[in-house]
Amino acid sequence: MSENILELCHISKQFSGTEVLKDISLEIRKGEFITFLGSSGCGKTTTLRIIAGLETPDTGKVLLNGKDVTDEEPNKRDVNTIFQNYALFPHMNVFNNVAYSLKLRRVPKPEIKKRVLELLELVQLAGFEKRMPNELSGGQKQRVAIARAVINNPSVLLLDEPLGALDLQLRRQMQQELKKLQKQLGITFLYITHDQEEAINMSDRIVVMNDGQFEQVGTPAEVYDHPKTSFVAKFVGTANLFEGTVKELNGEQAVIDLGGETAVAHTGGHAFQPGQKAVFCVKSENMTVREEPSEHFNLKATVVENSYVGGMIRIVFQRPNGEQVISTKHGIHANVDAGQAVYLCWKPEAAVFVDL
Repeated sequence: MSENILELCHISKQFSGTEVLKDISLEIRKGEFITFLGSSGCGKTTTLRIIAGLETPDTGKVLLNGKDVTDEEPNKRDVNTIFQNYALFPHMNVFNNVAYSLKLRRVPKPEIKKRVLELLELVQLAGFEKRMPNELSGGQKQRVAIARAVINNPSVLLLDEPLGALDLQLRRQMQQELKKLQKQLGITFLYITHDQEEAINMSDRIVVMNDGQFEQVGTPAEVYDHPKTSFVAKFVGTANLFEGTVKELNGEQAVIDLGGETAVAHTGGHAFQPGQKAVFCVKSENMTVREEPSEHFNLKATVVENSYVGGMIRIVFQRPNGEQVISTKHGIHANVDAGQAVYLCWKPEAAVFVDL
């Protein structure tokens, strides 16, 4: 029997002649935490709405537990959705909000009470049964929404930016709680966000979306450390892109000509030839600054500015060709000053070749 709980098979969708999903396919295993990551308008929400049955694809199929549910009504699918505004019933207390779907199914009252109280305990809301939604904090409302959505133990839970309305500290706390809860319940979570930190912190796999397509699907480490395209490199983390020509090959290292300057990158299994065009990225935290050029590195730059981002310092450099390069590191001491001339370098294995 297949381990896939959900399959998207060549899904395409247009709105008013604009193609918002372009032949996307994905297999999702039981118990996975999958995050769809991308900027606004990339097709994330449309994908979730098609899975939920709120939209119908123009082409392709949605398989749930091996069954074709493409044309089934939302209430016929073993799927629940949590939205950013939580959509709690304002006239019902916490207990009745969570118990609502069980009452519709006419589950016996003793069973309803048992399941609701167990679930409230699980989401750390024991003793909140009689509270009304307007008496709850944002994080507490979020927990009630989760409890209400999972009480019927759906095969898949869809979460459309559910932490977007929370402040930063609470959002980070809820990220950990959501991940822990997902593992306890064993339910497949499909999560939408444009926040790379959320995606990296919670996901088993990340689906990076751009312009209605899947740019890359992989674990957080795969997507962050080994981006396949320039879009993924720039969108997940802070990456510097370099485009040049392979000058020479030394085993698994390639010396790249960057318009008269040279740098070194690990080939990563790519079969390059001298004279071939190549694009690679280097994450900002892997960028090193030196006062003198080093072997095969003579990448000149001038310090433009230093700024602080949380516990990190961000240094902006400008190369002679006008391109800017970013370096980040922990701490508050830059050790370089604006206007200073420096040389940039990195460990060859920190450079990753990507597709444009």
